[in-house]
Amino acid sequence: MKNWRNPDKLKLVLLVAALGHGEIVDRIAVVVDRTPVKQSDIFREIRLTALINGEQPDFSLAQQRQAASRLIDQAILRNEIGMGTYPEPDPTQIEQLFQQIRGRYRTEAAFHQSLMNYGLTQEDLMDHLRWEQIVLQFIALRFGNGVETSSVQPDVNQQFFKWLDETRSRSRVLFRDENLK
Repeated sequence: MKNWRNPDKLKLVLLVAALGHGEIVDRIAVVVDRTPVKQSDIFREIRLTALINGEQPDFSLAQQRQAASRLIDQAILRNEIGMGTYPEPDPTQIEQLFQQIRGRYRTEAAFHQSLMNYGLTQEDLMDHLRWEQIVLQFIALRFGNGVETSSVQPDVNQQFFKWLDETRSRSRVLFRDENLK
């Protein structure tokens, strides 16, 4: 058995601990069942929403709460979608959505500069658009007639949000950042 009471070893351990101090890179803001939502996820959601809507990002506490709420819903949806077998979204639909956003900019360079200004990558945007299409397909297949349309029918929309509210109420949501409640 090693002797940890040796003063030289203790000094060495304390020195290593002092030199290897940890730095917090990201914090878990919310846990949905077993899915963590990091603070950086909330900020990325705010930036993506602002980019898509052509607005400046608003990082106020109210907007952080709204983004956290959307991410809680997304965690629930990801879990539900992951339990089923749903088709992959049509890449042409994703590309069309991407081109609509890209078309707001005069040049490719201006578009990439905008992404950089928002702190996003093209991959972030494509992943977000792909996820939107997955959710629309899920809603159409689970609550509609299985045919995805550009707009969700009111009764389908109502059924979906009723299901989401019920599922959310049964989910364990732990706010690690009390300000986001």
